[in-house]
Amino acid sequence: AMSWALQLISLSPSYERKLSCELNEFYLRYNVQNSSITVREHLQNLDKLPLLHAFLQETLRLYSPVQASSRVAVERDTIDGFHVDGGTICTLQMAAFLRSKSIWGEDSDYFRPERWIGREDPQNTSRRVEIELMSTIPFFLGDRTCLGRRFAILEFKAILAQLIHNFNIRIFPGCEPIRRSF
Repeated sequence: AMSWALQLISLSPSYERKLSCELNEFYLRYNVQNSSITVREHLQNLDKLPLLHAFLQETLRLYSPVQASSRVAVERDTIDGFHVDGGTICTLQMAAFLRSKSIWGEDSDYFRPERWIGREDPQNTSRRVEIELMSTIPFFLGDRTCLGRRFAILEFKAILAQLIHNFNIRIFPGCEPIRRSF
């Protein structure tokens, strides 16, 4: 996901500028004024940055590290109107879900991190749950959820924050961006 994130940021200079401003403010506030801050506190504060979080979510939505996952139905069930017998192998195609126009809108194939900002409605519990579920799809949920989810997200944010804060990320002149085909 980091390679895709770096490509996306190199193709989106306006978003890179926004992220740089957010990160500059973050580093001024937490590294200069609070030199006694612990690594844990640093990561907790980094985790609260809305633009960085939106960038991570949108990167994982467009370029999920997991392309498909299969599960075996334990017993007869109905999924979205389809009857599934016990023992049936059900496969979730990530790209089909994460780029679905019916879920994400007509711009579902486009990098638009803003779609993650302001989506939470504190008055609407079911909407909050829905947003949380969508944001965890690459890591799955329930008994089979990725145990390293929180670590992976914090690691991604910490590395990306350092890269964006310290470098201008661009594609080497003459090189074409990589296009993933599904």
